[in-house]
Amino acid sequence: MGHGNNTSLHLAEYRAEFPSKRRVRMGAPVWVDGARQWLSYDDLALNDGDFERLGAAFARDTGLERQGRIGQAPARLMPQRALVDYAVQWMGRNRR
Repeated sequence: MGHGNNTSLHLAEYRAEFPSKRRVRMGAPVWVDGARQWLSYDDLALNDGDFERLGAAFARDTGLERQGRIGQAPARLMPQRALVDYAVQWMGRNRR
C-alpha cells in the first residue's frame, strides 16, 4: 500500500511545470450521432514512476498523512487538495 497508484497525483502532473512534460496522441471509442467512432486527441504523457518518492516526501514534510483502514483494506488518508498542491511544487523541483 503506497502512492504508486495514487491517481490524485496525476492531477498534479497536469498542473505542474517541469522540463520533461510532454504531450502524446491518444485515442478512444466514442458515440457520435448514434455510431461508435474512434477519435484521437492530445493528452499529457503521464508518469507515475516517482509517486512513491513524492508521497513519502509529502508525509514527511507535512505530517498530514494518516494510515488506517477502510473496511478490511489498509488505506492512506490525507487531504487531497494539500497533496495535489504539494505535488505540483514537488514535481516542479524534482522532475527533469
